[in-house]
Amino acid sequence: MHPFKHLLLRGALACLLALGAGSAIAGPLHYVRIDTTALAGRSGYLDFLFLGLGDAAAAQARVSLLEGAFTGPDFTLGSASGDASGGLVLDNSGAWSEAGLWADFGGVLRFAVDFDLAPGPDTGTTLSVALLDASLNYLEGTSGDILRFALQPGRPVDVFADPAFARVGDQPLPEAPTLWLLGAGVLLMARRVRRR
Repeated sequence: MHPFKHLLLRGALACLLALGAGSAIAGPLHYVRIDTTALAGRSGYLDFLFLGLGDAAAAQARVSLLEGAFTGPDFTLGSASGDASGGLVLDNSGAWSEAGLWADFGGVLRFAVDFDLAPGPDTGTTLSVALLDASLNYLEGTSGDILRFALQPGRPVDVFADPAFARVGDQPLPEAPTLWLLGAGVLLMARRVRRR
């Protein structure tokens, strides 16, 4: 019974690793950090506009892992769907789609975005991210889009980020509590190995 138990545990671990690898193969995640501390005391929309040229290849953007002071009400236009709690899906099937998430500024907003882009014409689609006021104008203190992802078939995603507000990376930056938790886990594993 003892060897069977170990075999079963190893099989379960292999399945979990395979499932995790499947999501990693789906496409690179771009982790975004938007620092709104310069806008403390104000509220507005974190706006996502997915715009394709007339003959652009079919594309979809998925925004997930949203963190921050998202307080609603949100809006979606065109072929966008979702909200701050479950994530957003935007596509260019109607040439454009837009989603706005109402947030209280003054802290950090985080999200991850990945794209599906079908092969097609050499014209592209752009995901623009901006901070807007209640009238859907650029928020005072910002100079237009703070983040832009340009997609073209057969090319890597081209990223522009306003350094005053946005940072983009391929890996999430761990927060201090995450580092403490990781350190505690390593110490517990070392203790268990030493006891054996």
